[in-house]
Amino acid sequence: MLILSGLPDWASGVLELLIMLVIWINALIYDLAAFLFEIFYTVAEARIFTSADYTRIANSVYLVIGVVALFIISYALLRAIIDPDAASKGNYSAGKIIPNIIISVGLIAFVPVIFNNAYKAQSAVISSGVIPNIIFGGDVSGNTVNEDGTFSIKKTGRQMANDVFIGFFVPIDQSVNSTNLTSFYQSIEVSHCWLAACEEDVFTFYDAKEAVVNRNKSFTLYGEFAGSMHGKSDEHKIDYNFFLQFVCGCFLVYVIANFCIDMAVRSVKLGYFQIIAPIPILTIMLPGQKKIFDNWLKNTISTFLDIFIRIAVIYLGVLLINKLPNLGDAWTQSATDANLRFNFWARALLIVGILIFMKQAPKLISDIFGLPSGSFKLGIKDKLGEMAFVGDKTKELLSSAQGAATGALGAGWTSHKNGMGWKTGMKYGFSQGWKSGKSNPNQFSSMRQTFYSDAMQGEGKAAFFRSGRSYFDKTGADWKKDAKNAYIQENFNRVLKHQQSDEWRNLYEHSYDMATNELKTKKSEKQNEISRITEAHDKVINDLKREIANGEGLQTRYNNLTQQYEEKKSVFENSKKERLETLKTQYESAVNRGDLTGQAYYKSQIDNINSEQFVDADLENKIKNIRNTMPDLKELRSSLASAEAAKASDTDLKELGDEIKGLDDNLKSLGEEHDYLIDKATGAVRNRTYADEKKFITEHGSFTKLYDTVNSRFKEGISIDEDGNEVIGKANSDFKDVFDTHKKNLLKVQTDAYLDSAEGQRQVAIREKAEKLISDRASGGSKDAKK
Repeated sequence: MLILSGLPDWASGVLELLIMLVIWINALIYDLAAFLFEIFYTVAEARIFTSADYTRIANSVYLVIGVVALFIISYALLRAIIDPDAASKGNYSAGKIIPNIIISVGLIAFVPVIFNNAYKAQSAVISSGVIPNIIFGGDVSGNTVNEDGTFSIKKTGRQMANDVFIGFFVPIDQSVNSTNLTSFYQSIEVSHCWLAACEEDVFTFYDAKEAVVNRNKSFTLYGEFAGSMHGKSDEHKIDYNFFLQFVCGCFLVYVIANFCIDMAVRSVKLGYFQIIAPIPILTIMLPGQKKIFDNWLKNTISTFLDIFIRIAVIYLGVLLINKLPNLGDAWTQSATDANLRFNFWARALLIVGILIFMKQAPKLISDIFGLPSGSFKLGIKDKLGEMAFVGDKTKELLSSAQGAATGALGAGWTSHKNGMGWKTGMKYGFSQGWKSGKSNPNQFSSMRQTFYSDAMQGEGKAAFFRSGRSYFDKTGADWKKDAKNAYIQENFNRVLKHQQSDEWRNLYEHSYDMATNELKTKKSEKQNEISRITEAHDKVINDLKREIANGEGLQTRYNNLTQQYEEKKSVFENSKKERLETLKTQYESAVNRGDLTGQAYYKSQIDNINSEQFVDADLENKIKNIRNTMPDLKELRSSLASAEAAKASDTDLKELGDEIKGLDDNLKSLGEEHDYLIDKATGAVRNRTYADEKKFITEHGSFTKLYDTVNSRFKEGISIDEDGNEVIGKANSDFKDVFDTHKKNLLKVQTDAYLDSAEGQRQVAIREKAEKLISDRASGGSKDAKK
């Protein structure tokens, strides 16, 4: 890590803390690697079945052996009786049957002894450190043995992890080499520690190295020296490559975890081969079936040797790491002047190569020696995929997860480089990568390109370090586009030369006048027709309005007379009521007096008044006459509303209005086109280019039919004389060639402009959806047909 010096104290403290945190994170990975190394040895020495388990099965097999042996011997005796000459030949001869029976019985009896001794030999080889002694040539590092000189599995694992871990700390001093590296480590010290593991008053980098390997301390101890990895020149003593350290640590954990799974499978397989041993051994007795025993023996031996191969690979990796050229040494004769930083990077990359070799070595060994390769899967995902019941689902799930992760990174990167942020692309890549990950777990490149082509609708290959297409793809397309544009412009120049001639301009002006006059005549005819239809509607409406006005006048007259009649009647009724009340009072007085004559008189007067009725014949006749002549206003108003609605919804008026609008649009288009073309023809606008033509089409949709007609007639040689008459001359073949090419270019511009419009985009979307629907249905139908 190269850090600028001259930082303020607070910034230096923050930086030191960050470096320490990074070391602690990487330390956890390397602690896990050392722990897995111990797990590897523990699982390797596991034994599934004991001798007692085997004996129970073998006892059951002995009865079968007796029956099979009796059958074989009986069959051989019958063959000897029938054919004495053949009794001494072939697989059924006594010379082969009896030895095979003896071998089978003997092997079944000795299998427990053989497996017991094999497990003891395995334990002895592992615990004594024979393999590392062989690989290291008898010079096993002191850090891999206990105080009593015995081989230490734990120290070996931590030594291996430590060799890789400290390989990414490089001295700044160029003079440090293999002879003074220990002194350099001892010169880097701290006076106080963050961690309680630093018991010494002065704790050195060398002390941390010893504590990690010999005292089983965590790799986090190296974080105490973060202060030596930045700062001023006198304080900055070590360069630290945390990224490669992290990558190698993860890969080391991955390799050892692979080996741990291999050892777990090996232990189960050995137990399986032990427990079924009587069955393949029994096949020795069967003539021609000895290959079953041979296969069992080969697989048992190869499985037993798996552990030694794995151990050898691990220690070979440790040896290769230890034997890498030391820091400060010349790596090649041509690199004698290489500085320490160069050697550091070369050494780091070689460590990566060694770890990759450790992962691939078991497969290489199986290929060289012809051993069964069933146990040499290179990936954890492949191993988990072989689990019973859930193996396929597990492998599929891991592949999908890997596809989602790599797809999210790939699409996210493209999204980020194109200014849309990581989130948008990562969501897209995650969902698409999850689906595609089942068949191809690595979706980084695929999703990067798919997001660019699909979501962004980009053309060509997506760029990696910038937005848009890749540099060479874009450059090639630009060159092709430049050449095409140059040809189009040159062709346009030739068309322009013809269209700037007097002959073409006169023909166009003549055709324009005729076209506009025709459109104006049609517009006038349509306007007259609108006036005629409108007048007819207005006559009906006005007549109804007059009738309604007359009816409303009669209605007012009727209401006034009726009110007058009711007022007179009210006066009469009030007078009648008053007279009746007076007579009733007088009648009651006569009754009280007992005046019969008076009673009869008043009774007669009351009856006469009750029989009186209000009558105004003249007024009633007037009201009756008005009521008989008054129209139905409700019906008239309804008719008026219908007439007005008929006028508003008259299809003829609407169609005529649309036709007039179309004529106005045509006249406007012709006018705008006329101004543009005459400017171009007269050269009023200099330096006219094909880009101007494209801009006109983009803004107006296209040229009118008049433009095509004029050019077609000009190609045929038609021109206009001084009197304004058409004259047919020689066909213009040159204009025909260049304009036909020009017309194709204009048609493409028109199509592109439409596709870029909202309506064009809508039509494209409808078509794509329809094609997808048809494809899905066709695919579904074929699947149904197959079913």
